[in-house]
Amino acid sequence: MAVNKTSKDGSILSKVAEFQQELSQHEAAGLNSMKKHPHVSACDRECLIYNRHTKKTEKVVVFGSNSYLGATIFPEAIEKAIEATKEFGIGSGSVPLLTGTTIYHTKLEKLIAEKTGFDDAMLFSSGLHCQSWCYCRTLATEPPYHS
Repeated sequence: MAVNKTSKDGSILSKVAEFQQELSQHEAAGLNSMKKHPHVSACDRECLIYNRHTKKTEKVVVFGSNSYLGATIFPEAIEKAIEATKEFGIGSGSVPLLTGTTIYHTKLEKLIAEKTGFDDAMLFSSGLHCQSWCYCRTLATEPPYHS
């Protein structure tokens, strides 16, 4: 049996406890390891957060934002989202596989296909879903050069 040489008594539980202690030290130092500071504005390339340590609002750069072109704060996009919410409510109730899509999804897919010169397009609800589909499609398809 292998012994965990990085914990005091060689057990995994000690290693977990030491890791949690280290996270607590990072949190106390304001390194934001365990909890995030909540946003108090729209999530764009920059946004306002409430710093839990200083109890103040701060402007920060959000490196994980998908709003590369400022779409989350674009006034026309906000108005269209309000219109769609009034018409369809908040959310579809489930994933497209179970509840289908709205006419807006279909129109967007057609527009994307037209603009890119393809016959059709597909929307995915997340990057993960898109990657999963691509992996499955790649594995399920025999390359044309394969003999």
